Amino acid sequence: MTFSLRRQALVFAFAFAAWCQICSAQDGDETPAAPMTITVGAGVVRNPDYEGGRQQRLNFFPIANLAYKTDVGVLTLGGDASAPSNSTPLIAWTVAKPDRYSASLLIDYDGGRRDDRRGTALRSGSPHLQGLGNLGGTLEYGASGSYTVGFATANLTARTAPSRQGHGGTILDFSVDLAMPIDDRLTITASPSATWVSSRYMRRYFGVTPAQSAASGFSTYAPDGGVKSYGLTVSANFQATKHWIVAGNLAASRLSGQAGSSPIVERRNSLSPSVGVAYSW
Repeated sequence: MTFSLRRQALVFAFAFAAWCQICSAQDGDETPAAPMTITVGAGVVRNPDYEGGRQQRLNFFPIANLAYKTDVGVLTLGGDASAPSNSTPLIAWTVAKPDRYSASLLIDYDGGRRDDRRGTALRSGSPHLQGLGNLGGTLEYGASGSYTVGFATANLTARTAPSRQGHGGTILDFSVDLAMPIDDRLTITASPSATWVSSRYMRRYFGVTPAQSAASGFSTYAPDGGVKSYGLTVSANFQATKHWIVAGNLAASRLSGQAGSSPIVERRNSLSPSVGVAYSW
């Protein structure tokens, strides 16, 4: 079995195990199905043109989400594009024990990167990277799980992409959400996080091949997989009315290890504030 097939098999195994555990735990639950929920809105975020870039700019992003609840889970379509360095959720099927644990099967999208223009909310990029070539977007598939104890929720997400598309690698995201309700309408959440990526992902986003070195002037660089970054996000969610929600985030992150040592990285640390408004019905 090739490494790519082993990698995909591991992600599928994680997804299947998490799915089976939560589904079996739901037996006996008698929570009635809730109606469909639609959320639309928009926001603005200030972030680097690409992960590791020095230049920052304001990007507008859409918010569009449809959630259909059934007795055995929630089908979610859509998401937001507030961070071009992260995947944009497209489809997720989630089963959960309210206020305890949840598991999701998901399909995401990574927008890739361009080397001839500045980044947008949907795709990162910068003229500073000229000569490295464009990295195409790709669908990613995987699973996520969460477990809640008191005011803390631990989250783990595993995603992988087909080896011949986009970055073609695997990503593991781990975070802990520490929620602090201020009152019935306002909640402040602090979320420390860490991201591990495979060698293929690391080399596509942070490596420099001999051909790219000749075209760009960057030194050749072939990093291995490992912890890519650490971060801390502080968010505030305000339920202004029954339908209107206002959310603000301040995300700090630091590229670590071999990702941070890449010759294309201008700045390891980044600080990205964002704010959005959405209407649900």
